[in-house]
Amino acid sequence: MYGNINSIPLPYRSQKTFSVSDETIDATPAGPCRSWLAIRSATKTLVSANGEWAHEGLGLDAYVQATSPVRRFGDLSVHYQLKAFLRGEITDLPFTAGGEEKKDDKGT
Repeated sequence: MYGNINSIPLPYRSQKTFSVSDETIDATPAGPCRSWLAIRSATKTLVSANGEWAHEGLGLDAYVQATSPVRRFGDLSVHYQLKAFLRGEITDLPFTAGGEEKKDDKGT
């Protein structure tokens, strides 16, 4: 949890899962039906700035999704925060834990 250790707010994704009984799994045909059962046993993704919830769907304590910054604003913000931190701009990270972009003295 590099972001937490270094106080970098990042969009941690989490997901809860519901247990499915062995009887339900055995009664569900193998293949696409069983895959759909696994998908339906998970909640929608939740996002937090500090990774306070686990991503049970992936079996991870913390998960930050970061791909090509061209694809998604969320990914771009992860790259932006980490690069600012690595440049030593620790006290002036672009985004706050509340999700707001910081403004300069001119309000822009």
